[in-house]
Amino acid sequence: NKAKHEMSPPMRHLHRRRRRQPRLALGLVLWAVVSCATALDGDTDDDGGTPSPPRVSFEFLDACTHGPTDRVVELLHRHPTWTRGTSSDGETCLHVAGIYGQAAVTRAVLEFRSDEADPDNDNDDDNNDDSTNFLPADPNVRTTYDQGLRMTPLAWNVYAGHVETARVLLEHGADPNLDFDGSRAAGTAAAASDASDTVPTQITCLDVVQQMLSYSGDDNDSGDDPNHNNNNPHNVDKFRLLEELLLAHGAKTFRDWTTATSNPRQQREQEL
Repeated sequence: NKAKHEMSPPMRHLHRRRRRQPRLALGLVLWAVVSCATALDGDTDDDGGTPSPPRVSFEFLDACTHGPTDRVVELLHRHPTWTRGTSSDGETCLHVAGIYGQAAVTRAVLEFRSDEADPDNDNDDDNNDDSTNFLPADPNVRTTYDQGLRMTPLAWNVYAGHVETARVLLEHGADPNLDFDGSRAAGTAAAASDASDTVPTQITCLDVVQQMLSYSGDDNDSGDDPNHNNNNPHNVDKFRLLEELLLAHGAKTFRDWTTATSNPRQQREQEL
């Protein structure tokens, strides 16, 4: 399979993960049952500064994943700090909304503000959950897996081909030029097994979309991958739309972004 042989090391890693893509939603939902059964108070960082994100309930993440949007907003009224609340692995509502492409949920969370919170809310078991600790949702937040891809909500939606949800994130400040996988682990391991001075070991959302599109021109050869379905015209159209959308919002490949004369990438990463 020519495309597979020519793809960069980190893209080979993502392609192997893509073979298991039909299991992604089930695995994440099962994870939610285990790790998000109860809502917990937010803790304070070790330096005593900004409180760490509060833990959210399974009910909230389930609503973010499946809808309805009204239920998500209702829970945010009661727990306004859940705009940045997370699971034990750092998934926020914006992340799990990307499992099935919940664009309306994504917009509601990004646009929710503390003045919408229920003034009569009295959560004795959630002392950190009030408007004084409120921060609006961060479209560039990453998951915090010890092992696994530390992706942004935009990366989740781009990889799954959710055009409208990606559009909402970009319209609300998602940065298309952040590393697709913030952990760097995948690229480092792949590069060690197939080193090349000419291949970047990190990738952006645009790199991923363009690689997905390259599969579609591979003479309809799916190799030994039973889940290879990028030749489906519907899927090809989705990734073409995503490419246009990302480019319209200033997206670059990792190589173009890091070799620009002004090299704004390092400055942007430091700002975040």
